Amino acid sequence: MDRSILDLIRKSESAQEILWDLCEFEVVDETETYDWFADECAEPVEVFARDGAGGFFAWRKQAPADEPRLLYVSSEGQAGAIAADLPEAIQMIIALPYWQDCLKFSGGGALEEMKKAAEVFEEDLCDEWDNIDSLRKKLFKSLRLAAPNMPLEKLHAAVTTYGKRPLAMREGFEVESLFNTFTVDVLSCG
Repeated sequence: MDRSILDLIRKSESAQEILWDLCEFEVVDETETYDWFADECAEPVEVFARDGAGGFFAWRKQAPADEPRLLYVSSEGQAGAIAADLPEAIQMIIALPYWQDCLKFSGGGALEEMKKAAEVFEEDLCDEWDNIDSLRKKLFKSLRLAAPNMPLEKLHAAVTTYGKRPLAMREGFEVESLFNTFTVDVLSCG
């Protein structure tokens, strides 16, 4: 795994703060081990970050070159591939800090439902963060990344194509898809 982005995050307190406040993303200590899940071949995965809900971001060390290597494992038992590589994952997380909500309100994995969810959550984000565009630009620049092209579509493709089989939980637990069956329509009913 190319660690240069992780090194840039570690060296920048500003980037660390923004990533946590905006995206609830934090790079973890590389010496810590997480052996309660593995990839489908029981090869260990390397955890490199966590989120505010107790989920982990991990790198599939043995993934074939043509398969997404970046995984997300939630504290609720959902897991799956979210990006081809680390730069793509970080770009997506910055562009869509509400990416998990897009998966939750995907109507079982429908891209059109994810797009509807993204519109709702982007509007909420802009209401909460009046400087969101400048924060994103600052993060992309400090991490030497370009703004991503079609991050929602790439997320959908990664979860759809490889979301059902990349992880085996230890102790026999079943892994659930990152997609959920809700749609944003339920938000307007509440």
